[in-house]
Amino acid sequence: MKAENNIIALIIAIRDFFEGIKDVHIEAFLADWPSANCMTRSVLPHYLPVLSWMPAAVKAAGKKTEVIVKMLASLANHIAWGQTYSAP
Repeated sequence: MKAENNIIALIIAIRDFFEGIKDVHIEAFLADWPSANCMTRSVLPHYLPVLSWMPAAVKAAGKKTEVIVKMLASLANHIAWGQTYSAP
Protein backbone atom coordinates (compact mmCIF):
# COMPACT_ATOMS: atom_id res chain seq x y z
CA MET A 1 0.00 0.00 0.00
CA LYS A 2 1.30 3.45 -0.90
CA ALA A 3 2.24 5.91 1.85
CA GLU A 4 -0.51 8.27 0.62
CA ASN A 5 -3.15 5.60 1.27
CA ASN A 6 -1.68 4.91 4.69
CA ILE A 7 -1.69 8.61 5.54
CA ILE A 8 -5.37 8.82 4.59
CA ALA A 9 -6.02 5.78 6.81
CA LEU A 10 -4.19 7.60 9.62
CA ILE A 11 -6.32 10.72 9.13
CA ILE A 12 -9.49 8.62 9.22
CA ALA A 13 -8.30 6.88 12.41
CA ILE A 14 -7.62 10.25 14.05
CA ARG A 15 -11.06 11.53 13.09
CA ASP A 16 -12.70 8.36 14.41
CA PHE A 17 -10.83 8.82 17.69
CA PHE A 18 -12.01 12.43 18.02
CA GLU A 19 -15.58 11.45 17.16
CA GLY A 20 -15.54 9.13 20.17
CA ILE A 21 -14.94 12.11 22.47
CA LYS A 22 -18.18 13.89 23.17
CA ASP A 23 -17.23 17.54 23.60
CA VAL A 24 -18.75 20.63 22.04
CA HIS A 25 -15.31 22.04 21.13
CA ILE A 26 -14.24 18.84 19.38
CA GLU A 27 -17.57 18.66 17.55
CA ALA A 28 -17.00 22.21 16.24
CA PHE A 29 -13.47 21.25 15.20
CA LEU A 30 -14.72 18.15 13.37
CA ALA A 31 -17.38 20.17 11.55
CA ASP A 32 -14.52 21.75 9.56
CA TRP A 33 -12.66 18.45 9.03
CA PRO A 34 -12.23 17.58 5.33
CA SER A 35 -14.26 14.68 3.97
CA ALA A 36 -12.64 11.29 3.43
CA ASN A 37 -12.72 11.81 -0.34
CA CYS A 38 -11.06 15.23 -0.28
CA MET A 39 -8.36 16.19 -2.77
CA THR A 40 -4.82 15.40 -1.68
CA ARG A 41 -1.55 16.83 -2.89
CA SER A 42 2.01 15.59 -2.92
CA VAL A 43 4.45 17.24 -0.56
CA LEU A 44 8.12 16.72 0.09
CA PRO A 45 8.67 15.07 3.46
CA HIS A 46 10.31 17.31 6.04
CA TYR A 47 11.92 15.98 9.22
CA LEU A 48 12.11 17.77 12.57
CA PRO A 49 14.58 16.84 15.35
CA VAL A 50 11.68 16.33 17.79
CA LEU A 51 10.75 13.21 15.80
CA SER A 52 13.64 11.45 17.51
CA TRP A 53 11.19 11.11 20.43
CA MET A 54 8.71 9.11 18.35
CA PRO A 55 9.87 5.68 19.68
CA ALA A 56 9.25 6.93 23.23
CA ALA A 57 5.81 8.18 22.20
CA VAL A 58 4.97 4.73 20.81
CA LYS A 59 6.00 3.11 24.11
CA ALA A 60 4.02 5.65 26.15
CA ALA A 61 0.81 5.45 24.08
CA GLY A 62 -2.27 4.29 25.93
CA LYS A 63 -4.64 1.61 24.65
CA LYS A 64 -7.00 4.17 23.08
CA THR A 65 -4.24 5.87 21.08
CA GLU A 66 -1.79 3.02 20.49
CA VAL A 67 -2.91 2.25 16.92
CA ILE A 68 -2.84 5.92 15.90
CA VAL A 69 0.59 6.56 17.43
CA LYS A 70 2.04 3.46 15.76
CA MET A 71 0.58 4.50 12.40
CA LEU A 72 1.98 8.01 12.86
CA ALA A 73 5.42 6.66 13.76
CA SER A 74 5.50 4.36 10.73
CA LEU A 75 4.58 7.25 8.42
CA ALA A 76 6.76 9.94 10.04
CA ASN A 77 9.25 9.92 7.15
CA HIS A 78 6.47 10.61 4.63
CA ILE A 79 5.00 13.70 6.32
CA ALA A 80 5.95 17.34 5.77
CA TRP A 81 6.35 18.31 9.43
CA GLY A 82 6.24 22.01 10.21
CA GLN A 83 7.70 23.76 13.20
CA THR A 84 5.21 26.05 14.97
CA TYR A 85 7.55 27.12 17.76
CA SER A 86 10.87 28.92 17.90
CA ALA A 87 13.92 26.76 18.29
CA PRO A 88 16.28 27.65 21.14
